[in-house]
Amino acid sequence: MVDNGDTNYTRPEVVVYERSKTLYKHGDFEEAIKISEEALENLSEFMYDRDIWLKRIIALANCRLKNYKISIKYFKEVLETKNECYIQREIANVYNNLNEIDLALKYSAESALNPTLNSIDQKIKTYALLERLLFKKGLKVKAKLHAELIYQIRKNDKRNIDEEEIERLKNLNIDTNKNIAHETLEKKLKQFWKLLSLKPHYSSIESIIRKVYDDFYEYNEFNIPCDLKDFTFKQNVPNYEKKSVQQFYLLKYMYSYAFEYMTMFKKILNQREFGNNIRITSFGCGNMIDYWALIRALEENDKKEISINYTGVDSIDWNYKPKARENDTINFKHIDVKKYLNEEKYLDSEIFIFPKSLGEFSGDIEHFCKNFKEKIKDNTNIYVLISYIKQDESNNKEFYNDLSDKIKDAITENKYDFVDEKVNEGNKRHIEKYFNEKYPNKIKDYLMHFKSNCKCLYKENEKCKLEYTHPQITQKYIQYKIMSFNKK
Repeated sequence: MVDNGDTNYTRPEVVVYERSKTLYKHGDFEEAIKISEEALENLSEFMYDRDIWLKRIIALANCRLKNYKISIKYFKEVLETKNECYIQREIANVYNNLNEIDLALKYSAESALNPTLNSIDQKIKTYALLERLLFKKGLKVKAKLHAELIYQIRKNDKRNIDEEEIERLKNLNIDTNKNIAHETLEKKLKQFWKLLSLKPHYSSIESIIRKVYDDFYEYNEFNIPCDLKDFTFKQNVPNYEKKSVQQFYLLKYMYSYAFEYMTMFKKILNQREFGNNIRITSFGCGNMIDYWALIRALEENDKKEISINYTGVDSIDWNYKPKARENDTINFKHIDVKKYLNEEKYLDSEIFIFPKSLGEFSGDIEHFCKNFKEKIKDNTNIYVLISYIKQDESNNKEFYNDLSDKIKDAITENKYDFVDEKVNEGNKRHIEKYFNEKYPNKIKDYLMHFKSNCKCLYKENEKCKLEYTHPQITQKYIQYKIMSFNKK
């Protein structure tokens, strides 16, 4: 236990502190908590921050008793006064025990960035925790960098490295004969730590998927027949008014869509500067996962300070929408897109996105384009992002190109020059290799075997139209177009 205070053992707070320390070391956690809490309640004066160190003992003891929420409460009270790297690491360990990996990574990254992290032992402990958490998160490349960093620190400090550890590093394809200054690796990782240490303004895709899964699993355990027997895109779109249909759709597609939209936004962010704010309208926004994707794109492009003014339009009020960041403005319009365009006086956005929704306007695309052209407010640049629904039988290329050409004509008729377009038609590579988000294996397995395990009364006959239930985790179905325009 760290304590640089007075060693006057006659003071009551010192007596209690030393007694509490001893009880903790001998595993009597409940008694250590009891006498520490009594001291905090009854003693009026604490010299040399003994009240803070008593709170740390309470936090540590509660963690050993698996009272993790109480432990975090006390650790955070300690951190307010003692901004030490090891306190942040201890909080990270508690969050890890709660399986809240994003928060565990946040606090371990803060520990890595803390100026008090200056001893070799403290660095090894923090970096080792980051390595374990990153492997747990599925971020193998970044985890291996931390393993290499620890190795170089220990090697440079001439510490003993046993054969078992050398073999583990070789299995990770780390060259143990290479000499790299650990400061170089730390500098390389510093920006990544800053990204991890950001206060989570939004949930990870993995945590959203887990939340959706928990609700979906509970519903389908107690509801027979299920609502998914009509889930198909072959004739009409599924009935998204039903929550279970939304849940299944999100479990199947949201991971891939989040990656696709993030990739689109990153291409735009690399193309031009947006100042302090981005204005975006999403036609057919669903659960607004495109808003989440824009936040992630900004952070990965080191532009997190840019605020977002987001308007999402959809006739369905979807569940599981991401929360707005502190400085962002979200306007959700629960209305049909065509009606929205009829009622709006003008469209002030500089980015317009159709997230898998353009096909829904095909029956009245001329009317849509007429309204769209008339309502666009003068902007120096406009971007139109179209994400297509790509199917096994046909990728509907000509169909979507025809629709996008009509939108392009509508914009150029409004005194805009067409600049260029970027097209991506997907590939078979796994998304996880390019996305710092992991699709949970347990949920993946559940979906893959969903129909065979489903209790629905219709699954054995032709009334059940549910077919391929696997989640989209490759880039096979990614297909989008980005069109950019400049005002004449």
